[in-house]
Amino acid sequence: DDTMISWSGIKIHDCAYDPEFELLVCCCSDNFARIYSKGMIDPFALFEAGEGVIFTTVLISKKLQVVIFGTNTGAVRI
Repeated sequence: DDTMISWSGIKIHDCAYDPEFELLVCCCSDNFARIYSKGMIDPFALFEAGEGVIFTTVLISKKLQVVIFGTNTGAVRI
């Protein structure tokens, strides 16, 4: 898909930003979700979706104090 952002051949499917904690959460095509903090080049947290599973969407829920990920299999990960 030409609308996706990519770097080093890894496509970013979705991102969410939390301005209070200055965190950026990205779902990537390499089966990983990455969490970045302000000013950091490398992620401070990296989550693997598992074999054959790709994180496709992300939502930061301040009310529930969690990050919710959707996957290509229709599952939800919290």
